[in-house]
Amino acid sequence: MVGSIKVYKKMKKQIIEHNKAVLDAIKQLDECSDKFLIITKNKKVVGTLTDGDIRRGTISGVGLTSNVLDICNQNFKYGKSSNSEISNQKLLKSLGSYFLPILNEKMELIDILVDKVDFKLKKVDALALILAGGLGKRMGSLTMNTPKPLLEVDEKPLIGHILENLSLNGFTEVVISTYYKAEQIINKIGDGKKYGLNIEYIIEDEPLGTFGPVALINKQFNNLLLINGDVLTKLKLNKIVEYHISKKSDITLGVIPYFLNVPFGVLDFDEDTFVEIIEKPEYKHFVNSGINVFSKKSIEKLKDNTVKMDLPEFVNTYQNKKSVSKFDIKDYWIDVGTPESLKKAMNEWSDSAE
Repeated sequence: MVGSIKVYKKMKKQIIEHNKAVLDAIKQLDECSDKFLIITKNKKVVGTLTDGDIRRGTISGVGLTSNVLDICNQNFKYGKSSNSEISNQKLLKSLGSYFLPILNEKMELIDILVDKVDFKLKKVDALALILAGGLGKRMGSLTMNTPKPLLEVDEKPLIGHILENLSLNGFTEVVISTYYKAEQIINKIGDGKKYGLNIEYIIEDEPLGTFGPVALINKQFNNLLLINGDVLTKLKLNKIVEYHISKKSDITLGVIPYFLNVPFGVLDFDEDTFVEIIEKPEYKHFVNSGINVFSKKSIEKLKDNTVKMDLPEFVNTYQNKKSVSKFDIKDYWIDVGTPESLKKAMNEWSDSAE
C-alpha cells in the first residue's frame, strides 16, 4: 500500500444493513474511528453513509426512526476488485473522497480503501518520459539478463516505483524510452492500465544518451518531466512540475546537495598574498538528480533531430540561461547505479519518510 492509503481487513464495523434506522447508523458511526458506513442488502452494497449525509438529511426533515436508505448516498463511487491496486488508489485520490469501497462484479464488498490525507488529485500539465534504455554496465552480473529498471527494491521493479509515483500524483501520460532488453520492459509494464496510466514506448535503434530520446516523442505536451529509470525517490513528482510552472522557467533541474569535506587545512591566497587558512572546510555543491522538467518551447528545436545527446550537453548550450531554475529535492532520493547503491536502497526504502 502506498503513502497514506490503507486497506481495511476487518470491515464488519463499517457495514450496516439497509433496514436499520438512522439512529442505529448514528450510534454505529460513533463507535467507528473512520466516520463512514457501507450499506448492504442481501450482501450487495447499495449505498454509503457519512456524518455529512446525516446532517443534510436531518436538515431536510428525515427523522431518526427513518430508514438509512432515505438518507444515504445511493449514487456512490466504487473501485472494482478486478482493477489493479494502483488504479483504485488513483481513483480514490481523484474523487477527493477519503474512502472507496472495492466491489466485485456482484456488487459485493471486497475491500475498503481509506486515505487519511484530505486532498483531491489534480491532473498534472506534463508528459513524463522515463529513460530506461541504459546498459547498466556498473551493475555487473545483475544486469546480464535483466535491464536495470526491472531490478527490484521492496518487491517492485525500480521503474514500477516511478510509475506508481507518477500515477498517484496526477500524471496520466507516460513515455518509456528503451534500448537494452526493451522487450522485457515492455512485457513487464505493458500499456500502463495496471498503473492507471497510458504508456507508450520509444525503442532506440542505438543508444541516444540521456537526452536524445526527447526528439522521438510523438505526443503533444506543454511540459516534459524527464526522469532516469534508475532513480528511487519519495518526492511527489508533481511538485517539481508545479514549481517549474510557477517560476515560468524554460528548464528546471532537480538538484541534490553534495558536500565535499577536505581533511586538511586549506590555504587561501590572492595570487601571492596570503588571505587565511580554512581548517578542514566543507564545500557544498549541487548534483543533478536525474529528475528535470522542460517547457515545450525549450525543446522545440529538437523535433525530429534524432542524434545521441546527453543532458549536460543540451543544458550547457541552452542560450537562455536566466530561464534555467533549480528545484531542491529534500525527500529521500538515491541513484541506483551500482550493486552497492541497490543494496543501500533495499535497506532504506521501506523506512524512508513519505
